[in-house]
Amino acid sequence: SVLPENVVSVKLIDETVDTLVAEYVLKEGPFETTISAKHIISPYNSQTVEVIAGDAKGTKIIQNFSDDPSGVLVNTKVSLELSGILIPVSFIPEQNFIHALDTIILSFYDYTITEIQHKNELEN
Repeated sequence: SVLPENVVSVKLIDETVDTLVAEYVLKEGPFETTISAKHIISPYNSQTVEVIAGDAKGTKIIQNFSDDPSGVLVNTKVSLELSGILIPVSFIPEQNFIHALDTIILSFYDYTITEIQHKNELEN
């Protein structure tokens, strides 16, 4: 729902209280790939995503969340491991990659705000 042009499908493989494993089919332009990722979630504090299968196996994304007077600060650390069809991604300039991550975070923010507004409308 958040990035429909890039996330073709998501299949939940396993879920516990603070961990889930999912299989993603991702698309960017003509490229499509399937990866599996393990998400370790500490609500309101952090999220770690580790790709455990596919052309990005070994990639790790660590996000830490902290309060700020203007909202929530999201600190993201990415360690990319790419192979196969994803090798061209490694040649993308760092600034373009940062812009893409910002776009993803803003997309989730916009989606969340829309869902909250929709829920409030239904309750009123």
